[in-house]
Amino acid sequence: MQRDCHKKKADEAKGKRKPGVGGSEGCHGGGPHAGAALAYTVSIGKTGSSKARGSSLFSSTWVLDSGTTNHIAAGDKGFTVQKAGSGAEVTLANGEKVPIKRHGHLSMDVGKGKNKTRMVLGEAMLMPDLTSNLLSVRAVDRNRGAVVIVENACYILSDGDAVHSSGVLDKASVVGTVNYLEQYVLKVTPVKASACAASTRIAGEAELWHRRFNHLGLENLKRAATMVDGMPSSVADAKRVICTVCVPCVDGKMVQARSFRSSTVTTKCDVVHTDIGGPLTEALGDSLYFMTALEDSTGFITATPIKTKGMAPEVLKTRIKQLETLTGVKVKRIRHDSEKEYVKNDLKAWYEHKSITSEMTAQYKSQQNGKAERVNCTLMERVRAALLDAGAEVELWAEALASVVHVLNRSPKAGLDVTPLEALTGRRPNVTGFPVWGSRAWALKPKRQQRNLEPRTDVARFAG
Repeated sequence: MQRDCHKKKADEAKGKRKPGVGGSEGCHGGGPHAGAALAYTVSIGKTGSSKARGSSLFSSTWVLDSGTTNHIAAGDKGFTVQKAGSGAEVTLANGEKVPIKRHGHLSMDVGKGKNKTRMVLGEAMLMPDLTSNLLSVRAVDRNRGAVVIVENACYILSDGDAVHSSGVLDKASVVGTVNYLEQYVLKVTPVKASACAASTRIAGEAELWHRRFNHLGLENLKRAATMVDGMPSSVADAKRVICTVCVPCVDGKMVQARSFRSSTVTTKCDVVHTDIGGPLTEALGDSLYFMTALEDSTGFITATPIKTKGMAPEVLKTRIKQLETLTGVKVKRIRHDSEKEYVKNDLKAWYEHKSITSEMTAQYKSQQNGKAERVNCTLMERVRAALLDAGAEVELWAEALASVVHVLNRSPKAGLDVTPLEALTGRRPNVTGFPVWGSRAWALKPKRQQRNLEPRTDVARFAG
């Protein structure tokens, strides 16, 4: 049996999916809006198709479809005709319309041996032009049956009332409905994610119910008053008590407020952000960490693998000197977190000697050094991608990191019309010789190692 993805078919034919674009032709369905027959997971068989009419595979395989309004049989085995098609059509997802040859019902045996049972599908349509048999969830529902999908299996029950009476539906977290197109839909209300740092106390009797509901928020508590019995109606009109605090709410619910990006415009070498990433797997050069330095106005990045965090001060001095040499401008401020490596006495003395202002973020407030933190995340994402793409060992992360930084400084950056390298140095980068990191490479052997009939190269992979 051939089964095409309805979205793919729609995209290929029309450029977009057109669910519910049904014609006015009628169908045999018993639904309240049976005037627009729809089928989403089938396609029209092509001329010369390998589909064999009446083959055992074709007639015995059915696809469960929640978007089809009626059962659809592409073969006539087990089909009992009740009514001719009379020119009615079914609209597919791509907008094509396919004629219905017959209306009727289907009888089929399901299962094997002692578990074999006879299943009869009413509201069925015979459509030989299609490539798939479709079992309509909506038709099962209309005939008071039920379909349950759980753990990669589907279960069809003839008695839907048994599912209702079992009580399992009472545990459902989401309930959808059927719309005018006979489709199952969910109605939702988009909301903005938000978090409160603290909660004021609630006035009157509502405070007791706030505690009974395990410190449910005021607005949800007021909504609950209209949804349950036994709660005083006064709760629905509850108000906050100004200048008070519900201490359990503060202690239990407080979250970090979102840190917004600064919109301050800086000049070249005005601010340099720095941070230490790691520890990582030990690299080939024994490095476990890396230190980044980000020039704020241009986005120019440097990243240096280091064996210990104690190496950070000397590496920072080197990187600051490099930036000042490239730009001819003195660095004015360095923003870093509260790592002890950044606040050593000798580094403080160097700051004073260079007339650099050290801006240390508050302890446990990494958001204040957000730019450096985001750079580290970006670098690690790109390094992981490079290692996976090349199938390289993780011990090569330092080599991949150098390549990533080299590329990022020659890539577009938000807010700039040029690359970070050109913004910093005024030199337009040339990327003609960029290889793919980790790609196959051949290294010429030194002449002393070359033999007359042996290859003159060693096969390797490019690592920078």
